Amino acid sequence: MQQRFDYNAIGVYLFAAASFLPWQAVVPAFFYLVVHTACSAAVRRRIVSTRGFWPITAFCALAVANGFIFGSTLNVLVALAIAGLFLVMFYLRAVITERVFENALVILLLGGLVSLFGAIAQYIKYDFKPGFRPKSFYLNPNYYAMGSAFTMLAALYRLLKTPNQRLLSLFGLLLAVVNIVLAGSRGALAGAAMAALVVAFFCGHKRAVGLVFGALAAGGLVIALNPSLFRMNSLLDSFSIRVDDWTAAISGIKETPILGQGAVAFPRLAGVAVLRGDLHSHSLYLEVLLIGGVVGLVLVSLFAFRFFGGTAQYARPLMLGLAVYIVIHGLVDVTIATPQTIVQLAVLLAPAAAFAGPPETKTDA
Repeated sequence: MQQRFDYNAIGVYLFAAASFLPWQAVVPAFFYLVVHTACSAAVRRRIVSTRGFWPITAFCALAVANGFIFGSTLNVLVALAIAGLFLVMFYLRAVITERVFENALVILLLGGLVSLFGAIAQYIKYDFKPGFRPKSFYLNPNYYAMGSAFTMLAALYRLLKTPNQRLLSLFGLLLAVVNIVLAGSRGALAGAAMAALVVAFFCGHKRAVGLVFGALAAGGLVIALNPSLFRMNSLLDSFSIRVDDWTAAISGIKETPILGQGAVAFPRLAGVAVLRGDLHSHSLYLEVLLIGGVVGLVLVSLFAFRFFGGTAQYARPLMLGLAVYIVIHGLVDVTIATPQTIVQLAVLLAPAAAFAGPPETKTDA
């Protein structure tokens, strides 16, 4: 009998490919999501019943309401975009299967090659100017580094957990490391280093843990001998700028500590940071407080606790690694603020639950 067309897999693959292409590629993938969800009662049920759906829905509703109260049409639209990206996360979790997830990992690994070509093309365009940081197809070099860090963790996880095609996993891992180095993001470097240790440790590979430690020691030595790598020679100046951003954000949080001021509230705040034209506070935690205050922080924390609480056993090392990366990089940047990075993260977070098969296997009655 002819095999039924897998509409669930198409949605996952579209988003996996869109995560390393220009951000506009997310639009057709999201259109597919809307059509598929509208046509399948099973998908809708799975989305609404997913752990953490209601807390993050309440947070997004709060962000939209604050946009109407404190901001403008732009603030409301950004809040709706945030809600849409979280919907992608729940959709992927609703339709993912273990086989589809493994195929999506392959797409992400090959995407590292696309990112590398984009970065090299930009280097050529700028005549290999010293200090130039490429952004590949991302919105800026930091997001390029974040996407590469997510790919690195996926490649390491696949290398340690999947016995077949290990050369492909190793190739994807090396590509991701090269992309992180080219992007030159210190936050991504620190987060990826710690997250890689977590993935290796929870995969139960002592040799892998030792190899990761060795790679980190060698990398630290190279950076010590060449401080221009990852702009370590300007670390104090960058930290001073971050302090200005954090100070301005804290001032805004004090104004409305309970319910916040909505999405993209940071540019409205007074202070040196705003005069530089910064669009966010360079802290994931302060940004959540700016958007939704203490209530918003509680809702996001409840979402994270619920969402990660049902992680499938086989995917737990990758989930823990991603969580560690977000926690560390979130200290100095808003790590998932673009369509590409949050979609890539959504693909990797999709198996954060025990697989029960694709929703189309259930009746719509």
